[in-house]
Amino acid sequence: MLSTLIFALIPIFVTIDLGYLAARRGIFNDQDSKKFVKLVLNFMLPLHVFGGL
Repeated sequence: MLSTLIFALIPIFVTIDLGYLAARRGIFNDQDSKKFVKLVLNFMLPLHVFGGL
C-alpha cells in the first residue's frame, strides 16, 4: 500500500522539480509559468490521481 502511494507521487515531485529548475535557469518567464501552473493543477494532477486509482 505504501509503495503504491510512493510510486504514484514520485512523478508529481519530479515534474515539480523539473519546472523549478527550468524556471531558475530562465527557460520560462512569468507568463509561461502561470500557464503551466494552471495546466498542471487543473488538468494533469487530477488526471494523474484518478489514473492511479
